[in-house]
Amino acid sequence: MQKTRVIYLDLLKIMAAIFVVFNHYSYFVTTNSFFSNIVMTIMFVICKVAVPIFIMVSGALILSKKITYKEIFTKRIFRIIVPLFIVSIIFTFEYSGGINFNNILLFILSLFMDTGNNFIPYWLWYLYALIGLYIMTPFLKKMVLKFDKKDYKMFILFFVIGVGVLNLISSIILVFFGKSYAFNSSFMNTIFSNTVGLYVLGYYLYNSKVSDKLKNYSWIILICSLIFGVIFTYYGVFYKGYIYNDIAVWWNLFTVLASGAIFVLFKYYFSDLKLSDRLRKFVYEFSNTSFGIYLIHPLLYEVLMNASFINAIILKNTILGCLSMCIIGITTISIFVWLLRKIPLFRKFL
Repeated sequence: MQKTRVIYLDLLKIMAAIFVVFNHYSYFVTTNSFFSNIVMTIMFVICKVAVPIFIMVSGALILSKKITYKEIFTKRIFRIIVPLFIVSIIFTFEYSGGINFNNILLFILSLFMDTGNNFIPYWLWYLYALIGLYIMTPFLKKMVLKFDKKDYKMFILFFVIGVGVLNLISSIILVFFGKSYAFNSSFMNTIFSNTVGLYVLGYYLYNSKVSDKLKNYSWIILICSLIFGVIFTYYGVFYKGYIYNDIAVWWNLFTVLASGAIFVLFKYYFSDLKLSDRLRKFVYEFSNTSFGIYLIHPLLYEVLMNASFINAIILKNTILGCLSMCIIGITTISIFVWLLRKIPLFRKFL
């Protein structure tokens, strides 16, 4: 067992993996009561922190290491590209009419270009973002090593404004005025990509001391962000008729702030968590399956949706059906990935 593992980062990865599955497995949920609608909205808003948490954990771990250009391309990026390509092939030719010359050509183009065709699995956008972050890592590392406290504060401030605040304003305009406006992309994309800010934020929080004062502020930020996010999302969905993904997106202010607060709180409460060797090993192994869970969980969705016992639960209670699918899906995939990781070849990519 590795002694250098950081327990709270493993716990964050496990939480993020569970939230991703719930987020993607909840599309079919329909409710007709105020209580059920509130519960689903709360869960949906909370689950949106999954991607920011994954990015922040990656920043904490990778920017803290000595890493060479060779390692970036031969280990980090290669490890992403292989499963990305394989899962994309499975998804494309399963749901896009089989293997033929036209589909093969469109598939190849879709790997590099926005062709307007659904040949690349929707959830794998994150792997493309991760590849971009890996390419930027050597340069970002040199940058953050030169930062002083004021630099970090200004960087995080501009990130929160340039990503969280401005995107929230766009969402508010959509909900209250019905206009789909976004801030000038030439301006926005020059200041920040959504992912780089979170990547650096994860590194900063990982290397910062969490005081009682910061812990208390984090609780306030988390609670206020979730309350606002739930109210705003509920209003947009159930009064204005938008879908959840129109309102609660992972780069909105309430999600960005909640993600940072959760990272701080996990570090405060779980940094020195004492676990038995058996439980600690379980946490490590479960954490190691988080990438595999993210990678293949949607491929199990149709199987579960067609299962008669799942359908029986959904007919009686869609929320209970969703929770059942999540539990079965996470358990099945984590065991499957855990077994695959016992094989040296697969261990390199999962």
